[in-house]
Amino acid sequence: MFLSSRIIRLKLKHTWTISRASVDDHENIFVDLEHEGITGVGEASFSRRYGETPESLQEFIEAAKPLLAKANPLHFVEIAEQVHNLHAGQSSAKAAIDMALLDWIGKKNGRAPVQMVGTQSGANADFFIHHRHRHAGDDATQNSRSRRVSHFEN
Repeated sequence: MFLSSRIIRLKLKHTWTISRASVDDHENIFVDLEHEGITGVGEASFSRRYGETPESLQEFIEAAKPLLAKANPLHFVEIAEQVHNLHAGQSSAKAAIDMALLDWIGKKNGRAPVQMVGTQSGANADFFIHHRHRHAGDDATQNSRSRRVSHFEN
């Protein structure tokens, strides 16, 4: 498997405010896991509260590359345990890798990840079901995805 990541600054449609700050944009990490011509995609936001930065997430993903290079993506539980045990912390990076693996497995099997875990209805299920089969080069799907995330700007 080939693992890559990139940090993208997302411009929020609305200012996000909590008691200590307001933000208009945020950096997220996007993970692509490619194997057998299929690309699984994961995403995570960092948490300063837990000692994470965009760079620390990317460093963790770089450290996970050798582990994933020789792994079979269909062995999700085994891979997840190995990734979890690689280093303490960096839970957001671990979650992004998990998402990319689940997305890959779903695409390989023609099912949305939400269907694989037994959720068939509701807003979250609808969101995932419309994303299945997102293979590189599928213009109709990419255009659909662009419309759904149009409230963000890179």
